[in-house]
Amino acid sequence: MAKTPMFPELDPGHKRTAWETIVITTPVILTVVATILAGLSSSEMSSAQYFRSLAAQMQSKVSDQWGYFQAKKLRAEQCGNTVEIIRHVSQTMPMDANDFSQTISQLRGAMWQTVIAVENADLSNPAVATTSKELSALLLKFQSATTRPIANNEAAGFMRGDIPEIQEEPIGNQQIKDTIAAVDSRAAEPDLEQQAGRIPPVDLDQAIAAANKSAAAFDEAAGQMSSARSQTAQTFDGISRAATAFERAMSQASDDVVAIEPPKSVAAIRELNSQLSGAVSIAGLNFNSNRYQRDAHYNQVLAELLEVEVRRQGFLSNRHRARSQEFFYGMLGAQAGVTIATFSLAVRRRNLLWGLAASAGLAAVTFAAYVYMFV
Repeated sequence: MAKTPMFPELDPGHKRTAWETIVITTPVILTVVATILAGLSSSEMSSAQYFRSLAAQMQSKVSDQWGYFQAKKLRAEQCGNTVEIIRHVSQTMPMDANDFSQTISQLRGAMWQTVIAVENADLSNPAVATTSKELSALLLKFQSATTRPIANNEAAGFMRGDIPEIQEEPIGNQQIKDTIAAVDSRAAEPDLEQQAGRIPPVDLDQAIAAANKSAAAFDEAAGQMSSARSQTAQTFDGISRAATAFERAMSQASDDVVAIEPPKSVAAIRELNSQLSGAVSIAGLNFNSNRYQRDAHYNQVLAELLEVEVRRQGFLSNRHRARSQEFFYGMLGAQAGVTIATFSLAVRRRNLLWGLAASAGLAAVTFAAYVYMFV
């Protein structure tokens, strides 16, 4: 006589009803769903941590850019302050193209007056002729440069401390502009993150790339102009040395004859040479000040864009964290379903193992609820 199985519906030969199939498969399906939701929750939490870490790295870059901005601003201010000190101590004023041309003409005139005075006194000094020719050639070179239009006048641009102009790509996305303004106005962080999160990532990446490109282009152009200015400054330095040598030679020539005192034009050469040297120094300081100011501007623009990127990364991190939390709640619901289904089977079959499984599931769900509400 065949034995009747304890659970007929679990017998392979038993034909299950639709309800029996649903009852038996529900815990399995819910377990699979809970596992999937747990995996999604863990994945979203990993993404949240990734974007939070990325925001921290970006914040470090922001700090670097603001540090560069402050350093460039300080250097620009130092150059400006040095210009003021030179102007007050040496009574030297910045020169424009006309002032430069007049100073060169006056220097040449004082030089020739001195030469004529010594020649009339019949004083022969080889150093006078040598330094006179050298200084005359240098002065003539720069005086002829000032006859060109001011727009094409390299000497005038040198004296003004002009910096190169480059083609900049403006920020076209209004959302980026509004977010930068919100950052500058110290809006609340949640609002900033929400505002930055609505910015298309492509637009923000393009704006950051354009800012980096503009900064690099200006740095390259300023480097080339700095090299050209260095050559011009060397020529000015040659004029100063030649004028000093000429002044010394003329003084020695006049000392050869007791009756002849150094002409007034020698003192004029000394004064004009001092004015020219001071103006060249001021021009160099103005160039450095203007360059540092522009560098600081590019650092500021890049820092502000990176500030927006930090907020956008924070928005993404919070979004993934919220999704992880929602998936976790879904996983808890699925686990609760598994527990309830297991309880129903345990009650129906009065099976100890099913009861233990259901009790473990209930304990897990209860503990998770306790941790969430009280810990």
